[in-house]
Amino acid sequence: MAGAPQGGRGKLVAGINVTPLVDVVLVLLIIMMVTGTFIGRKLFEAELPTAASGDAVIEVPLVVEVRADRSIWVGAERLDLMGLSQRAKAADGPGGAAATKAIIAADKRVDYGRVAEVIDTLRLAGVAGFGLEIKAGQPPIVGPQ
Repeated sequence: MAGAPQGGRGKLVAGINVTPLVDVVLVLLIIMMVTGTFIGRKLFEAELPTAASGDAVIEVPLVVEVRADRSIWVGAERLDLMGLSQRAKAADGPGGAAATKAIIAADKRVDYGRVAEVIDTLRLAGVAGFGLEIKAGQPPIVGPQ
């Protein structure tokens, strides 16, 4: 322990042992990084549709949110179609590259035409792969209705 006599000579250690402090800070950093992803996803205002099937995202793509009022958001930034095109072409991805994949999180009340406009804008901007974000849920009822 810092400040305690060592070796019987009565000398005091003036230094502070920083190793436990570094350990605690690293653990807190990891906890913040893990919980930050979950908190960020809860900020979406779009009410996502549910589906029983879906794959996990491995690569971090451009995430575009289309809200119920037809507004387009990338993160906390509201964009129009021209702004979305410029944002998709921006070289701010991993390694300074433009986005090549996008995930569209559209509110279930948004009309299909608006989602098609967003996909078309992204495709013209050079984005080749698309995915739709959904909430996991019960499979739809199959059979006569």
